[in-house]
Amino acid sequence: MHSGSIIYLKMKKREILGFFLVYFLFLSPALTAAETLTLEKAIGEARSKSLVLKQSGEMVRAAEAGSAEQRTYLLPSFSFSGAYTYQKGQVFGSPIPSDDPETDDSNLTLSVTQPIFTGGRLLSQYQAARLAVEFARAYYDIVDLDLILNVNNAYFNVLRLEKAINVSRELVENRQRHSSEVEKRVKAGVLPRVEQLKAEVELAHSEDGLISTENELKAARSSLNRLLERPLDTETILLDVVPESRLKDENLDRYYVEAQKNRPELRAAEIRVGQTEKGREIVKSGYFPQVYLQLAHQEFQDDAFDSDWSRNDRVMLTVSYDIWNWGRIKNRVRNSE
Repeated sequence: MHSGSIIYLKMKKREILGFFLVYFLFLSPALTAAETLTLEKAIGEARSKSLVLKQSGEMVRAAEAGSAEQRTYLLPSFSFSGAYTYQKGQVFGSPIPSDDPETDDSNLTLSVTQPIFTGGRLLSQYQAARLAVEFARAYYDIVDLDLILNVNNAYFNVLRLEKAINVSRELVENRQRHSSEVEKRVKAGVLPRVEQLKAEVELAHSEDGLISTENELKAARSSLNRLLERPLDTETILLDVVPESRLKDENLDRYYVEAQKNRPELRAAEIRVGQTEKGREIVKSGYFPQVYLQLAHQEFQDDAFDSDWSRNDRVMLTVSYDIWNWGRIKNRVRNSE
């Protein structure tokens, strides 16, 4: 009796484990997979998960960093350098013999360099970098609007096909009833056999249409799941969208003006034109001299341990001008134009 109870308990444990295994593998995913989804939630999820949109956002941040870098070239730059040299024995290649077999010296230099005139090159580069930021933001808006449009299309396509399936199923049921009635009348001799064949053909066409619509619905759900970065076979329940109030009919020219003002594609095209013009100004700066002002303070020692520090202050105005380069700048200008 005791052994029988043990066997019975073991069988009950196996049944319980088997039930939980079947539940977690099959029933639980089926119960949790059917999620209710609204259009606003779908758009928000797509925007939060879209890799293309994230990449566009990183392009904006990269352009902002590039603009900040170009701005620094308009400002004075500070540099500090130091060096220590130790030499033992005669300096190689020196014609003057040295009585001191060991020499060491050190120097420290602090300098400030400010561009004075570059033919507009630095300013144009900064302005072009600012335009690059505006273009990156416009491109982000383009990607964002395209994503919203695609989600809307996929969402409403699923709703449309769900309604189409209901219509197709109702049509199949009606034609099944019609085919049954025709078959009864044919057997009763009221209708000819050809009427039954026609009803069967119509029923077969309706069933084929239902199967085709069901396949289209599966493809539409997969497209929506792909935009939401979900597994393609994820099941969702889409809430229908209440149609908004109809806009008042206005002059079509007003919508043209509004589109030209707000569309990011047009804004991006205008920015591209501005970038090209700035590129031409950058190239034309090669026709002008480049002027820089440098202030330097230097301290040095002939002997790093025995001599005192000496000081040297200097102001340098550097002017460089490319006199002849075989038409290089001219060809660059023609290329940019």
